[in-house]
Amino acid sequence: MKRRRDQKPAVVVLLAAVITALLLTAVLWHREPDITPETRGEYTGPYTRRDTITVNGRQYAQRGRLDTLLMLGIDQSGNVTSADHRSGGQADFLRLLVVDHEQKRVTQIELDRDTVVPITVLSVTGVRRGTREAQICLAHAFGDGKLESNALTAEAVSRLLNVPIRNTLSVNLDSIPVINDFVGGVTVTVEDDLTAADPTLTPGAVVTLTGKQAEAFVRSRRGVGDGSNPQRMKRQQVYISGLMTRLKARMDENQNTIPQLTEALGSSLCTDISRGRLTNDAWVARDYEQVYVTIPGTSAVKNGFRVFYCDEQALAQLVLDVFYKPID
Repeated sequence: MKRRRDQKPAVVVLLAAVITALLLTAVLWHREPDITPETRGEYTGPYTRRDTITVNGRQYAQRGRLDTLLMLGIDQSGNVTSADHRSGGQADFLRLLVVDHEQKRVTQIELDRDTVVPITVLSVTGVRRGTREAQICLAHAFGDGKLESNALTAEAVSRLLNVPIRNTLSVNLDSIPVINDFVGGVTVTVEDDLTAADPTLTPGAVVTLTGKQAEAFVRSRRGVGDGSNPQRMKRQQVYISGLMTRLKARMDENQNTIPQLTEALGSSLCTDISRGRLTNDAWVARDYEQVYVTIPGTSAVKNGFRVFYCDEQALAQLVLDVFYKPID
């Protein structure tokens, strides 16, 4: 497994802000379900992809009007392009958005950046050299640091869940203060002791975060509690919830919110979806029900580095619940 420095900032959770706006958005493709021949067969495990599956004697069919968007936060600043196909930056924040148009629901699946999964390895000339087991955050390091790296990360997520990923959207470290200050700051109650990163972030304090404070709030990990990524993910979700509320309120007041935000993000935003599509579709899904889930599992330290192993049974159930529906 490729080494990573644990000191590296765990990125852009503000990116999840983009999730509300851009999120509620990009995934939406107003098309009818694909019509394909039905395939029948026994359910053999969490990674079996079928149009129709049988679990515990009951049949399930794939949900028809689903779209997926993988949101990534990258631990680099500036307009970086990887010339050697191995320095594209790590995806320290990963969240898969599943938009169900029939149920009018957006399910946000947060993925632990330390999740062990087969990732695609490229040579320095960009030639695929197969896969290896590694932290999923490292998948983005291969490729060009842009859309190719996003796509390689989507491949890794697809292997983990055994579902196709239609689109990707990433932002880098430069986006943190931009997104936070765009909504006028986010008010949070500080639960962890974050004074090592910012002396004002004491336990119990109620703070409306500025750009730099927001960065400390969502990125701090070393020396905070048990230092684990799952603990930080809980704090990130607190921030994201507040951020999403502020963004939605701004969208209600100003229909130009999304184009203004994407313009403010500039080159720190990288996506395979047109900005116009992001803007238009945001309005369609902004009132969809929002569901947030994480995948349970086990954190460990291997060769001095943190890793996370998903609970396969829980993962299989999550895929069944989100991507399939029972046949009555």
